[in-house]
Amino acid sequence: GIPAGSYQLVLSSSATATSPGLPAGYGHTGEGTGTTADGSIDGTISLTVSAAATDRNFGIKKMLQAHNKAYVMSSSATTAINLPSSANGALRYRYLVAPAGTASSGNTPGAPTGTDPYTGTGATASDVLVIDPASYSGARNGNPVAGALVLRYKGVQLQAGGCAGTDAGGISCSLYNSATGKWEIAQFDAAQLEILVTEGVSSVGFAYAWKDAAGLISESAGYTVSFGGVLPLKLGAFTAEASAAGVLLRWNTLEEEGTDRFEVEYSTDGRAFRPAGSVAAAGTAASYRFTHRPATAGTHFYRLRMIDADGQFTWSPVRFVSDRAAAAAFTLSPNPATGSTVRLLWSGAAAQVRVTDALGRPVFATALAPGSPLGLPAGRWARGTYFVIVEGSGARYTQTLLVP
Repeated sequence: GIPAGSYQLVLSSSATATSPGLPAGYGHTGEGTGTTADGSIDGTISLTVSAAATDRNFGIKKMLQAHNKAYVMSSSATTAINLPSSANGALRYRYLVAPAGTASSGNTPGAPTGTDPYTGTGATASDVLVIDPASYSGARNGNPVAGALVLRYKGVQLQAGGCAGTDAGGISCSLYNSATGKWEIAQFDAAQLEILVTEGVSSVGFAYAWKDAAGLISESAGYTVSFGGVLPLKLGAFTAEASAAGVLLRWNTLEEEGTDRFEVEYSTDGRAFRPAGSVAAAGTAASYRFTHRPATAGTHFYRLRMIDADGQFTWSPVRFVSDRAAAAAFTLSPNPATGSTVRLLWSGAAAQVRVTDALGRPVFATALAPGSPLGLPAGRWARGTYFVIVEGSGARYTQTLLVP
């Protein structure tokens, strides 16, 4: 009942459609007459009707399904790095996330995964992972941050535009498809994928998809990692030393993103800290110095409270300057400890001795008699730095003991 003429057959899920349209998750694999393809894969067949037309065939297939991933992890679970961007030498990545988990959510990021809808099994070695660098994103408390993330595979940063800088010529550079602007990783090895992140962000994300043997690319899935706060500034060296003017503190930053200031705090016992002063942040990698004049003699401990513009902060490691009087007041031998006991000899009157770990937690305390050696049970303590504090005759003396 169809008049002779030229027609176009259209495969669609709608009876009134004039253009191809398949349900979500399906893709065209070809069309033609009999076993002869018409040379295009678009869901249409051109047809000239002059007699009965039969054996016109369409091929469709369910596409692989990429899995959405969403994680919340602590910055302490990342690995500290200092790597330049291959595409922008002024940009450096400070954190590495290794997607070694197996779940699609939680606090341990996992690798991109997919499912074959026909078998219910995961993506196989014949399937190709597709990464779109245009989807890379980062945010600081909801505000976009450019250049916050890049994926690295087999040592090559998967940058927009392909391999750049020192990565050029790398074995993985051939994975970049210049026609689509995407990276296509065949025989994907999850152990070779890394997520590199700059500091100063609270979340990062990207999109990925899977391409099957027929060339069909799945719908994209989202992958996000939130850090429960802003990834902090990276501190370089931080030192404290006695000088004629007081205690000289020096420190430098490797990079600053949103840092407002450094508050210098000091303590006489390594536990209770109080403000000593404040130094404004430079806003970029910089070196700083600050001189503190202690009001009393003795050992002094110092730390930096590094505060971001939004009020979030982190602390630096603790540094200390020993009073020479402490070394004269009592001795520790051997130091570093080499056996189960460290000998303490005190030259003053009756006193109290206590030992704390680097976090100020007590590990030992006892009375100390003048002129009588005391054995400190260092062999029972974990490896680390300890503070031996002797208080007597109205004075407090502190020395550091290393337990290797």
